[in-house]
Amino acid sequence: MADLVLIKHNYIKVKLPKGSLSLNHVAIFHPPGRLVDVNNPFGKDIANAALYRALVRWGDFEKVHILNQINVSSDDLREDLYARDLESTDILSAPLSEIEALKSSGILLRGQPYLSELAWLRRSQCSDSDFSLAGLIHTVAPAQIRERIGQSLFAPVQSWDALICTSPAVQDNVGRLFDAYEEYVLERFGGRCIQRPQLPLIPLAVDLPERSSGVSLEFASLFRSKLQVESDDIVVLWVGRLSFFEKAFPQSMFLALEQAASQTSKTVHFLMVGWFPRGDSDYNLYLEAAQKLAPNVKVSFLDGNQPKVVSAAWNLADIFLSLVDNIQETFGLTPLEAMASGLPVVASDWDGYRMTIRDGVDGFLIPTLFPDLQDLGVLLANSHALELMAYQDYVGSLAQHTSVDVKLASRALLSLIESPSLRKKMGEAGRARVETTFSWPVVVGQYRELFSELDACRQHYQLEHAHSESRPARVHPSRGNPFVDFLAFASASLGDDDFVQCSVEPDQWLFVWDQLQDVKLNNVYPSFRLNQQELMLLRSHLHRKPCCSVRELKDLFLPSRSEHVLLTLSWLCKYGLLSIPS
Repeated sequence: MADLVLIKHNYIKVKLPKGSLSLNHVAIFHPPGRLVDVNNPFGKDIANAALYRALVRWGDFEKVHILNQINVSSDDLREDLYARDLESTDILSAPLSEIEALKSSGILLRGQPYLSELAWLRRSQCSDSDFSLAGLIHTVAPAQIRERIGQSLFAPVQSWDALICTSPAVQDNVGRLFDAYEEYVLERFGGRCIQRPQLPLIPLAVDLPERSSGVSLEFASLFRSKLQVESDDIVVLWVGRLSFFEKAFPQSMFLALEQAASQTSKTVHFLMVGWFPRGDSDYNLYLEAAQKLAPNVKVSFLDGNQPKVVSAAWNLADIFLSLVDNIQETFGLTPLEAMASGLPVVASDWDGYRMTIRDGVDGFLIPTLFPDLQDLGVLLANSHALELMAYQDYVGSLAQHTSVDVKLASRALLSLIESPSLRKKMGEAGRARVETTFSWPVVVGQYRELFSELDACRQHYQLEHAHSESRPARVHPSRGNPFVDFLAFASASLGDDDFVQCSVEPDQWLFVWDQLQDVKLNNVYPSFRLNQQELMLLRSHLHRKPCCSVRELKDLFLPSRSEHVLLTLSWLCKYGLLSIPS
């Protein structure tokens, strides 16, 4: 049996014996189904798609279930997951409620930090210990996300579940969030929330082979020529959403580049590759700031929705610059992409950046300053909580008053501009760090270890409680069965002992039935009723025998279709084909 030890925050952690990483099946909760590239992508969506593809490619799983709501085909999933040539792994599509797939896998991964509703789904269908849940935290800035993370303390989340943190700062933030909730519960109810999900630290990663692939020499040459970049020029690159309210105010970067450009004989270019969430209005703000703050830097704004443009920019760049100042930024994937591309990085000393970038080794971390406020901070929080201030204005207000040391940033940039050998040394160090620490094969190994650890913890619980009385399935108190919760709204209910009768004359029955089918509005939400073939069987039976018990009509079909029969009978009553005998 695995050895158990108690660690911080009452999490139960299991010491795994060597060779115990035996999980061969994983389920992924992905309601949209498809993993297709879209314009104006968000970082979390890019990261999730990359993670799912990496788990398929490097996870050594025999089966991967994708739980979705559109019944996507397995062939489409293989294409989206870049796994057409991966014959050793079965990739299966399943509905969101496919509990058997979850039980057989033992783990359900979600690319969001919302465990509460999944924990209630688990409890409503099976035992809490039938499988583990793992959610991934991409940001902790929005109040709604923090609140939904906090709800996991009041849901049937267990110690064999996990919320994966991508940086130590996020891990600390969520731990303190749970502490605050527990303190409130103790004060309010005299009790304590003792079941927390584990908070493992696992970073995001990049695909090194993908970063190595470039664009054609012809396109690269055309790209360089269009931007008027000469062979001795220095190209500094930003990649990411061009949003001052959710990513970074660009002024610190413009100022630092201008100061560096004024002290070198080289021409400095700054390529900002991304997209503007608010279109031309934001573009004009960035353009004005660039013209006024960095007149001696050639600033270009390029479309991040064009893969060839993005690849060409990575190939052309000499230095990567990212002075983020926003609490929305949690891990920060683009500096890793820069390191994978062999570029030295100049980045703000901020959250996940300080975990990935080694100051003076892979690049430079530039100090940041965050005010320590009380009254105004509470005012901002309350304004956002009461929906008097939009989220973008909430985080934007904080970012506007978070500083990055421009002087040190300009020195870092200048040292790299003036020294090709330093650029090469730091770029090589960064790429080596990605290969050993932040490449997908390495990080997927950490996911496998976590899944196995959760599995061992869950199985230990099952052994300890093997002879305990099983807990009955329970639904979420406020999200229960509507046919139970709202039963009293109606005059009566339809059950097995009730009878239904045709409401039209036998010679009109087929005509009225077909008339019902011809009205489009009558036929919305068909998935809850009998299918067309089954409807024909029901129609024929009622035509022969106009008055039947509900039980008799149910017996015409498989037991698994009995509730669909009930809904279909109620639907036929709704439109006047059937009625309840008085």
